[in-house]
Amino acid sequence: MQSGQWSEARRSFERELREHPNNQKARYNLALLLEENGHSNDATTLYRENLKISWHFPSAINLARLLQASGNSDAAIDLLTRATRESPHEATPWYLLAEIADSESKPDLAEQHYRQALKADPANGYAHLRYAEFQSRRALADHGLDEGKKASQLLPECAACWRQYGDILLKSGEHHQARVAYQRSLAIQPSWQTRQKLIDLLHTEGQTEQANRMQRALDAWKKLHADKGAE
Repeated sequence: MQSGQWSEARRSFERELREHPNNQKARYNLALLLEENGHSNDATTLYRENLKISWHFPSAINLARLLQASGNSDAAIDLLTRATRESPHEATPWYLLAEIADSESKPDLAEQHYRQALKADPANGYAHLRYAEFQSRRALADHGLDEGKKASQLLPECAACWRQYGDILLKSGEHHQARVAYQRSLAIQPSWQTRQKLIDLLHTEGQTEQANRMQRALDAWKKLHADKGAE
């Protein structure tokens, strides 16, 4: 978003809040806008104000995320724990709690939280994917293959999800399936990072000629866009 558009959007939300101070959606959207443009402290204040009006799940999740990023894990855990009670059918607070536990070297607790996330909402593809990444990184169960497959089935149009599933497959030595996952990701949304992963995989498989052709094309594309950025 260009600076003029950003300023206009901010003024629009602020005007709406002056006229309707209890409009949680407008306050949440303003907080998102501020957060995306680096004003995390202002966004934190707005999320807190929203929660003072009444329970607002998206504000709670984003506030917990900001608290965690600022090093206030205890406050983030308290808020996410409340979210599991206020919104019992949501997986998000559980898998965020799992990620905090994992970051604090508490894998058993993280495992429990991931399972709670899937119990709360079995159809949440992101919960399956995050659990798969956890299993892959910790070398647990089948190293995330089953959970990753479920995630890809629940999120068939998510390019980033297919790329992450490809990483899980590659780490488990499933080269062919990893290549399919990377190709699926690229078909949904071209990405030079994903294409580079695919090229590296082709080299690993001994498909050097194809990999070199793709590398030359990718290098040319990157140089073209770098030159355009310098103009």
